[in-house]
Amino acid sequence: MVTKPTESPSVAYASCAVSGIDDALFALKPEGLSDVERQSALTQLSLYEVTQKSRFLGYQANQYDNYGELSQYMTMHLNNIGDPFVTGNFTINTKFMERPVLDYYAALWNAKWPHESNDLESYWGYVLTMGSTEGNLYGLWNARDYLAGKVLLDDPETAAKAVTAPANSLPRKLVWHQADCPHDNPNAYTPVAFYSEDTHYSIIKIMRILNVSTFYELGTNQYPGQCPITKDGQWPQEVPSVGGALGPGCIDVDALEKLVEFFASRGYPIMVCCNYGTTFKGAYDDVEAVGKRLLPMLKKYGLDEREVVYDPAQGLSDRRTGYWIQMAGTVRNSVYGP
Repeated sequence: MVTKPTESPSVAYASCAVSGIDDALFALKPEGLSDVERQSALTQLSLYEVTQKSRFLGYQANQYDNYGELSQYMTMHLNNIGDPFVTGNFTINTKFMERPVLDYYAALWNAKWPHESNDLESYWGYVLTMGSTEGNLYGLWNARDYLAGKVLLDDPETAAKAVTAPANSLPRKLVWHQADCPHDNPNAYTPVAFYSEDTHYSIIKIMRILNVSTFYELGTNQYPGQCPITKDGQWPQEVPSVGGALGPGCIDVDALEKLVEFFASRGYPIMVCCNYGTTFKGAYDDVEAVGKRLLPMLKKYGLDEREVVYDPAQGLSDRRTGYWIQMAGTVRNSVYGP
């Protein structure tokens, strides 16, 4: 039993109809499509996509892929599911190729490599299997927890049991621990995000997923009418963009500096998301200029290095920066780090 449509789908979807496509050919029936119907749909699909490929212009997406000697693997489901440094039981994978790629970039970014599971200072990562949204999400997730004063610690209960248990009989268990806010700065672990008006919409969605406040939200709710870059004091939703040596759509470094200083002076940790090739304009933010402008100012407000205390009684603490600058891609990979 299936429900009946309230109206014809071709009518309901009229506003998004595609020239050259007969929607009726692609309608799925409860009993499925016959061989003839299926072939008619595939023929129309091929004609449409080939035509669009020949006329495609405007997005950074290569429409002239030639898989060549790699084409034989298109008939296989190669899946590097899970940790690149754990073999796993899905053996049709290419993790042995993934690891050298990760090592290459770890060395390029001056990280400690190769990865060692027992060395918490060595790098960890993985090669994205989709667009850069996933990489941006992972980077900003780390940024949020780093700036919010969170740390992974050994679970006390498991650690206590390990004292009397046979060696290596209990797996190591880690739990998140949140540092207490210092009494003199209630904003110390409330990250505030900055990104330009040309930033891909996926970054905005990621902020919602991670529950990270943007300068617009925080400014509008906590500091209404006090924006330092507008005449009326109203907060813009994103940092303005300008033209520049790197092309149109670059973040306005002057505006960014004023906005960041407003919140840095009030003790907020700073999260800046710079673009590394936007989808619509191919815009590159001047990361070097952003760093040169922001770092002295962040140092002025003590955000170049700060002590994060987790357990005063045991003297458990960490030294971290109070800022995070991330290069975010849209159709390219993402780079992140404090």
